Amino acid sequence: MDRETQLRDEGRRLALEVFGVQLADELAGHYAAANERWASSVSADEEATVATVLDRGLDVEAVEFALRLQSRAQPHLLTSKIWILSYLIEAHGSERYVNRRGARILHTATLTSHVLQAGPAWVRGWWLVRRHGLV
Repeated sequence: MDRETQLRDEGRRLALEVFGVQLADELAGHYAAANERWASSVSADEEATVATVLDRGLDVEAVEFALRLQSRAQPHLLTSKIWILSYLIEAHGSERYVNRRGARILHTATLTSHVLQAGPAWVRGWWLVRRHGLV
């Protein structure tokens, strides 16, 4: 399997796992191209971490959260890949990013839910990072 195909598959898997959306072929191509642009500056260890998380079916969001909270000068590769997907999905008008009028209560409840889930997600991510030797 060539590098572009691997990146397209990776983008599809991450989009489904993190955002719950099927990544269209066009967006998978943009994801692969974005990753190829800065591939030379990527650490082999971080590439291995991303591959391990996906291959073992670990909780991507929890692992990313734990890695992001570690004191680092640069964000981890997994964080950067999720940011790329977020930008691509948002720029192409996904329903997930559309604000609707009159939904203030729903948005407040959703935000509160995410805040309450942050602590357990960090603990789960921290444990997965340690358990699977991702650092």
